[in-house]
Amino acid sequence: MVMSMHLYQPVEDPRSLRPELSEGLGHVLRKMMAKVSGDRYPDADAVDRDLYLVEIGQVPEAASAPIDVDSELTLGSPSAAKNL
Repeated sequence: MVMSMHLYQPVEDPRSLRPELSEGLGHVLRKMMAKVSGDRYPDADAVDRDLYLVEIGQVPEAASAPIDVDSELTLGSPSAAKNL
C-alpha cells in the first residue's frame, strides 16, 4: 500500500503540512521529491544553489521549472524503473 502511494499519488505541497515553510522552500522540496527522475535536481550542487537562493530571499530555479506532479508510472514497466 505505501509503495503504491509512493509511486502513484501526486507529491503533496509540503506547506500543507508545515504552513510556516516559505513558498521557495516548498518548491525546492517538491522538486527533490518529484516522482520522475528528470524532474528532480541533477545533482547536490543544484540543490545547494536553490537552497541558497531561498535563504537570501530570492526565487529558486525550482519555482520556474514545471514538475509533472500527476505523472503516473506503471509498476513493473521498464520505463518506471528507469524514471525512478
